Order: sequence, then C-alpha cells, then structure tokens
Amino acid sequence: MTNVNFQSFGDSVLHNLSSQSWRRGIANYFSESVPFSFSSGAEYADLAYEVIQLFLSRLNQSLNMVEFGAGSGRFSKKLIQKLTDTESRFHYLVTDIIDSMLNSIDTIPIISNASNVQTKQLDIQKFFLAQPFDVGILNYVLSTCPVTILELDNGILSEWKVDVNVNDDAEIIWVSGDERVVWNKSEIEQFLTQISTNPIPDNQLSLLSRIPQCLSVQWQSFPCDPKVLDSSGILERWLKKQPKDVHGFFNFSSSWWQVLDLIRKSTNNRFLMMICDFANSQGVGFNELTQTFRSHGVVYSHCVSYFLIKEYCELHSLQYIESSSENDCQIAVITSLKSHGFSEDVSLVLSQSNFGQKVEEFKASIYYSDSLESCLAHIRRAKQELTSDQQTDYYFLYTIARKLFDFHCYDQVILYCDYILFDYGGFSCDVILLKSQALQRNGMHQEALSLINKGIEWVPNFDLFYLEKAGITQDLELFDDTKEALNLYFQYSMKEPRWEFYE
Repeated sequence: MTNVNFQSFGDSVLHNLSSQSWRRGIANYFSESVPFSFSSGAEYADLAYEVIQLFLSRLNQSLNMVEFGAGSGRFSKKLIQKLTDTESRFHYLVTDIIDSMLNSIDTIPIISNASNVQTKQLDIQKFFLAQPFDVGILNYVLSTCPVTILELDNGILSEWKVDVNVNDDAEIIWVSGDERVVWNKSEIEQFLTQISTNPIPDNQLSLLSRIPQCLSVQWQSFPCDPKVLDSSGILERWLKKQPKDVHGFFNFSSSWWQVLDLIRKSTNNRFLMMICDFANSQGVGFNELTQTFRSHGVVYSHCVSYFLIKEYCELHSLQYIESSSENDCQIAVITSLKSHGFSEDVSLVLSQSNFGQKVEEFKASIYYSDSLESCLAHIRRAKQELTSDQQTDYYFLYTIARKLFDFHCYDQVILYCDYILFDYGGFSCDVILLKSQALQRNGMHQEALSLINKGIEWVPNFDLFYLEKAGITQDLELFDDTKEALNLYFQYSMKEPRWEFYE
C-alpha cells in the first residue's frame, strides 16, 4: 500500500473488506451489528404483499417471482406464507450469492418443502434466468454496489476519494491451527493487498472485524466529468435539471444500471420490481460526506440515490413510485404498467404509515425504562397499539427480553426468546446467547449447553457461541469440553479475543 493512493469509495479497501465480510454468512449480521429487523419482519412482508396483490389483480395470472439477495430468507418465508395463506398462484425463486446464506435458507420448511419455491445461487451483477419473471424483489441489495461519492456545489461536480493506510503501530493477534500469530503493519498491508484480487481464506475471515481499528482514513475532493462517470447519460440528465445554487453530497454507481438492465432483460412484458434500501429520495439532500454511507463494523451500506433511479425509469419509460418515508429505509416500486390508477393505489399503500417508526419508538421506550414497572407499562401499551405484525419485529421482542434480563425476570426472558426462536431459528444468534444466560441464572446449565450446541450447529463460525460454551462447561466441570470450546473460540474470534481465558 502506498502512502497516498486516493480511490473511489467503491474501489477502495473499505468496500473490498465489506464485500468479503458477507462470506461469513449469518454470523456477519451479529459480529458487525448490521440492522435487518424491518426487512425481515412481518410488517414489511405485509406491505410488500399488498403491493403485489395490486399488481396481481391487474395481471390476472399466476406470478413468477424472484427475490435477489435474500440473505437470511426470513422475508422470503413471511411473504411466501402470506401468499400461500391466501391461495395465490405463484412460483418463488429465492437467490443469494453466498453459499452459507442459501444453506440457511434451505432449512426453512416453507421454502424447502414447497414445490413452487426454489433456491439458487446468483450474482446480482452478472446473471441470466431462462424463465422470465413478473415480480422482482431487492431488499438491501443496491446499497452493496460499489459507489463514487459526489458533491454538487453551484453547478460544479466533484468526487470525494478515500485514502486508506495501515497505522504504524497496528497489531492483530490470532490463532492459526494451534499457533498464536502476530501481525504488524507489513503483514496487515500484505493481507489487504491480497484481498483486492483474491478471496480471503476461510481461516482468516474472522480477522476482518479487527481490521478497522488498524486503519487511518482520509478524504480528498477531485474534479470529475459526469460523462466519464456515467456513459448512460442518466447522471448528466439529472444534473441539467438542478438549480445552479444547489449544494450537497450523494452517491452514484454505474452498477445500479447494470443490475436494473439485467433484471429488465429477465422480466415478462408486464413486471413489477420492489426495492427496499438505505436510500435518499430527496435529491442532493446530504450536507456531510459521511451521511452518504453507514458503517457497521467492517460492513458498509452505501446510500442509494433514488432520485437517479427515478431518472433511469423516466429514460426507459417505466413507472416509478416511492415511499418518501422519514426513515433511512426507503421503498421504491418500478413497473412497466402505465396505469395511473395502479400508481395511486400503490402510493396509498406506501403512505399508510411511516413504516417501522412506531415499533422503533416502543423499542426505545422499553430500552430506556429505569424500572420494571415502567418497562411492563411500555410493553402493555405496545401490545395495545401495535399490530400483530409489528409485534413480531425481531428487535422489538429482543429489546423486551434483554430489558427483562436486566430486571432478573429470567422466566419471562426465556418466554420472549422462545417467541423469536420459533420464528427466526438459527438466525437468532444474540437471542440464543441471551436465553442461554437466562437458563443458567435459573440453574438450568444442561439446557443452556444443549441450546448453545444447537446454535453452533446452525452457525458454526459465530465466535461468542464458543465463549458461552466454555463458561457453561467450566461450571459443569467438563474441562476437556471447556478447552475445546476455547480453542474453537480463538479460531473464530471476530473482534477483540479474551486472551486471559487462553492462558
């Protein structure tokens, strides 16, 4: 790595690290604290179902559906269940690029047992489908595309590039086999150089979480030409419509057009795409460079410029409808249907509520409760005011369980954890840990050990399962199992390992 090497954000080490980190599968959500609650919840699945039913009523035939980048498959599960319950005629293809994600999806009964549901490994940026589809769904997919960060200031367009360097005093300590390995600056630089062209070896994936603390990051602005950035002309078309005195930051990615072009080539004449993402629909709406992305540990989400997606739709004579919610999360519907009535109906569905906000408010009130009485009062009020779909939100239920743990209500903690486990199963890594700790507080160490072993079976590369198992087996005086669990913990430890247990 050179001392000065400014690059587009999407070409940088930061984007490469983020892309590689998803190879860890489900563990990545929890090791990096990546939010997923709304897009995997029943509230969003119900909203998507309403939009799809509006489309189906105009199509009047069986639906061929594809979900791109399905991740955990929990949204797929809920939407398929709703379609099945209403006896809708459909075929559903669930796709993701990560093998371990698809393996997890294949364990969901309604997906693995249904004759009209299939799974397939697919790269959203280069794919071909022999069978055209009617409905495409992309949840938090476009925000993973590589981007350039742009600034528009009084008609002048600039790109902000990033330079990433390893700190002189950087150090990473890890375990390879039975050996304790120490990496300093030169070894870390070599590691980062390799991942720009080659996949990270599986035994080194856990190191990704420790890389950010080793890096220094600086930004610099450079003049740029929209014609060079975007051969489609969409960016230039949009720029010409902007007032001369406007100022702000936004993202651009030619990969968005590549993805949308590939999808359009795979659709039937009448089609609908539903996109949910970290997005900005208000034009050049960011005052700060750092508002254009969200970092969750090593994972980056790049804000999608929905106003440019809208420009793409206008260029290709597609109808575009968006949610314009106040949240970071935005929903866009793209369709070949020209019906104004359809647009009005979909807009009505998307504007019914500021989706997810009410659940977030109750989560916050429960989280900040300073007494058990206050906590229970907020829970009772939530059950009165939230819909049944809203009450199944993962982090809403987890927040209740975690807060009740603080108040030593372990039986209730176990009950709420079981609600989540019934719905999310092996995807519930933090819930498995919380229930295990509640079981131990109730003196049920064998039950806690069985649960943790089940968690390891579901997600074998999640480090904290092994640390939890080491604690349980130590209490049970199963010291050989404790030693084995600690050895495995250090092989998978995502962030700062607790070396004092290894002495």
